[in-house]
Amino acid sequence: MATIRIDANLEWRVHRGATGVFIGVCDAMGLAVEGDDQLELESVIAETLHFVFLDLLEDDLLERFLHDRGWRVASGVLRKPTPEDALRFDVPFRLVPAHAA
Repeated sequence: MATIRIDANLEWRVHRGATGVFIGVCDAMGLAVEGDDQLELESVIAETLHFVFLDLLEDDLLERFLHDRGWRVASGVLRKPTPEDALRFDVPFRLVPAHAA
């Protein structure tokens, strides 16, 4: 499996919803996701980021997206995946309490 690491340390503001779920909001990406607990939230964030970046790559929009935000590919090669490719995007992020952001 080829890994493409993106040099963008994303911050996700986290709070508990009224039903007790953990909600993460990333302003830099314009995304919000939720998980039953913090571990699930971290997993959902990583999976969401992977698929967003994969969609951008498949649509030939990733380089422009990264450039517009001042981000870059830290390792790996950007090329449109074939059906046989197994790509994984690694995008560093951290969780912060919503009131601390």
